[in-house]
Amino acid sequence: MAELFTEVHIVLTPTGHLGAPPLAAIDQLQPLNVLASLHTPYWNPLGNPTLAIPIGLSSEGTPLSISLSGKPFDESTVLRAGDAYQRLTDHHLRTPTTPKGLS
Repeated sequence: MAELFTEVHIVLTPTGHLGAPPLAAIDQLQPLNVLASLHTPYWNPLGNPTLAIPIGLSSEGTPLSISLSGKPFDESTVLRAGDAYQRLTDHHLRTPTTPKGLS
């Protein structure tokens, strides 16, 4: 990873391959089952600063996001990139809908 960050400042990855699950759909006895659809845990042991930012809503109306990751201790670059993206979009202003059957 250190070699990659000699060539790039930011790595963009999906935060997950599904929209955020509705709270009612999370099994209270096994809440970590939702981790199967997330792509964020592999950054944790590396120590890279990572920021999840909204990119819109899924076809079900649940939030979608991407992750911006930078080299260790370069949080400022990650935050500046996230801020720049958010200033150019309105995804963070959208309100998720309640999926059918959960209202």
